[in-house]
Amino acid sequence: MKRYSLIILLTFVAGLAFAQVKQTVTGSTVSYQIKNMGFTTSGKFGAVQASITFDKAHLTTSSIEASVDTKTIDSDDEARDEHLRKPDFFDVEHYPKMVMRSASFQQKSGL
Repeated sequence: MKRYSLIILLTFVAGLAFAQVKQTVTGSTVSYQIKNMGFTTSGKFGAVQASITFDKAHLTTSSIEASVDTKTIDSDDEARDEHLRKPDFFDVEHYPKMVMRSASFQQKSGL
């Protein structure tokens, strides 16, 4: 009987532990595209970090926060990257990180 009680208790605790899922994202990419004087330049940033906490039953406690180090800009052209780091574009000295935070989650009807 103790054995079955322990199994039921562990199952219950495991269910609570997985009710709210927290993930740390490390394999994502943030890309950009800039159009200037008729030319389009694109590239990406490295050092992307994100944290996602999601609980379908309690959407008010769910959140997403992602950030990227702006100095890690990569357009496959170092001279262009240096120019893009300047105040004309990303101004990495004043804005070393770009951060996105979720404001809220809402359930759509029928889902």
